Amino acid sequence: MRPTRHNGKTLARILRATLATVIAMLPTTGTWAQEGDPHDALYQVEICRNPSMPYSAKRKMIGGTAVISFDIDASGRTENIQVLETSTDSTEEMPYLAEAFGLAGVRAIRHWQYFAYFEDGVEAPRKDVKATFLFQNPADTLSMSNDRMHECLLSFLPEPPSTAGDPMDPFNSLKVCTIPNLSTEQDTPDLREIVELQYSITADGDTVNVTSLSGPEQLQQKAVKYLQQWKYNAFIKAGTPAARNDLKVQFYFGQPPEGISPHNCAFAAEGSSSKLFDLKWRRSVLND
Repeated sequence: MRPTRHNGKTLARILRATLATVIAMLPTTGTWAQEGDPHDALYQVEICRNPSMPYSAKRKMIGGTAVISFDIDASGRTENIQVLETSTDSTEEMPYLAEAFGLAGVRAIRHWQYFAYFEDGVEAPRKDVKATFLFQNPADTLSMSNDRMHECLLSFLPEPPSTAGDPMDPFNSLKVCTIPNLSTEQDTPDLREIVELQYSITADGDTVNVTSLSGPEQLQQKAVKYLQQWKYNAFIKAGTPAARNDLKVQFYFGQPPEGISPHNCAFAAEGSSSKLFDLKWRRSVLND
């Protein structure tokens, strides 16, 4: 005798019928019902998904909440989905953003499914179930109680962008720099000097508070002059331009130390005085 084969839907019906029969055979002294709050959206949930973060919320980096009411039919599917209440974390009125949170919650609830709920041994629907969805920064969850941190009720704003790399690197986000030149008196074959400077960068990208730390005095003045002309792109920290303080940079004059490959914005090479002479000569010719 060949065994009977059942597809998934048939097997599910058989299991449901068997479960209902077992429950019906339980003692009926008093009214028997499952433990738990049938109005709780997480009670008996089988499949759930959290709402997508609305584009307008991601663009403005503003969170909020949405309270959704719905019913569950006897087969465990959601129906009669309605938005009860919405709010945003902004101090300004943003009805379009609040509406977007509500729509996101409704779309999510449409995909939720539930295990069967029984009353007196019979599969029963559930009415007026409520779910409160939270749209916020991941850091805000630290202040929540554990019962509010279910992943299906949370949607996170994206992490604010930040500039990659070390903020203390003097060449990180460098936008404009002037290549230093040597004077004809300084431009000698045996020149090998290093000037170290310390400075800060404002949130707008300007160099400020330039001070000399070491090196020959005349070359210090030259290095300070060139560094003050450097400009930087904004260095972003968690979505906000940030100042950078107490950076250090070394200017090389003549030949750099062995094994050092200096950035050309901080390197006055031997022979650079001829470039300066050519530039002055061209300017004098143009002015004539």
